[in-house]
Amino acid sequence: MNFPQGLTSDENITTMKYIRCRNVYVMEDENKVKFTAQDLYEKKADKTELQTLKTEILQTLYPIGSIYTSMNSTRPETVLGFGTWTQIVDRFLYCANSSKETGGSKTISGENLPAHSHYIDLSTSQAGWHKHRYWDWSAMTKGKGYDVKDNVKFAINCYWSNTEGGGNHTHRVSGYTQTTGQSKDYMPPFMTVFAWYRVQ
Repeated sequence: MNFPQGLTSDENITTMKYIRCRNVYVMEDENKVKFTAQDLYEKKADKTELQTLKTEILQTLYPIGSIYTSMNSTRPETVLGFGTWTQIVDRFLYCANSSKETGGSKTISGENLPAHSHYIDLSTSQAGWHKHRYWDWSAMTKGKGYDVKDNVKFAINCYWSNTEGGGNHTHRVSGYTQTTGQSKDYMPPFMTVFAWYRVQ
């Protein structure tokens, strides 16, 4: 049997009548005062009781630790009427096994990248072959006479000569680079909202 509000069994039902297509139960309270279930339905709820019920429901929906988000900047204390809330600003929500931990950055810099380096191994093309020209004095003639002093050297039979050609060589550079560059903003497409989490 389905009982109206306030009834859990048929023990206290003394009379049952069918009036205006509705079941009206006549009951007795603990003081033997008779009243009808119809009286319960027609009683207007007290405004304070409704507000209390509303608050209890919202308290259940938003316990301590819960998050409140909105497109409106009005704080949840004002909207809900209870609690102490801390606003979340400039943070994405990241689902994890713990809470209130922070990290990440708006920009990517060397510190944000995994440790790495680039190996280089460079060498130049072979070049540098050359020779030098010089004046060969090896065949220079000595002589003397009435007009010159003894053992004066004369540039007779001297000539231009060249050194042996050589000097071909290459240069080689090898090693690892260091992290360089400048930071740059990197943000995925987003839409901003107001968010708070309840702390009390």
